[in-house]
Amino acid sequence: MGFTIHTATPADTTAMVAVFASDQNEPFTRVHLGTLSQAAFKARMESRFGEAIAKQDGQVYLYVRDDDSGEIVSYANWQLPAPEGKVVEEKSEEEEAKELADWAAAMPKEMNAPAMIATRKGMRKLRKSSENGQRNYFLMNLGTHTSYRRKGAATALVQWGVERADKEGVIACLNTGEHNCARKMYEKFGFEKVDQHVFELTQFGGEGEHIAIGMRRQPKPVSV
Repeated sequence: MGFTIHTATPADTTAMVAVFASDQNEPFTRVHLGTLSQAAFKARMESRFGEAIAKQDGQVYLYVRDDDSGEIVSYANWQLPAPEGKVVEEKSEEEEAKELADWAAAMPKEMNAPAMIATRKGMRKLRKSSENGQRNYFLMNLGTHTSYRRKGAATALVQWGVERADKEGVIACLNTGEHNCARKMYEKFGFEKVDQHVFELTQFGGEGEHIAIGMRRQPKPVSV
């Protein structure tokens, strides 16, 4: 079985969202959806993915295609480091609050807005902790179709980012779940846990808790 990495275009959106939607059955994800139907959820994600892929905006969207079947089986979204020497100004608390309010206002009413807001705040906190003010490659999203797990597709997409981070001599960061099955893969690449945030799902109509962690990887020397 062979895989090939491609840079995504808006035409790939539907296939990428199909992979994304195949992996959204965890309690942490379900509590956010509220009563939103799967069809409405997929339509929303297709719109958001399509717009983001078209813009790129300092990010790159990649996917892996199965060379035999031609199917898109895994995808990733890497945030690229800011240009060297560029000062990235942090948003004020007021700016962040307004941005969050606008984002929540645009959310479908069926979704669990309090859970979504709490998650966004928690993930921002973890990201800041992982980045520690340093230039970095940040893995925003990674998804693999359930039928293609443990076959190397996701590994190739993570390797894409860490190889570039090593060449530039910058760290790589990501957020994931404490018990996410991909964590061992991240650790093999050299990512280490640097912080965590506990989401009490019972506060939002769910059950139990979800522990999200921030991970950081130091750059490795590149062989000439």
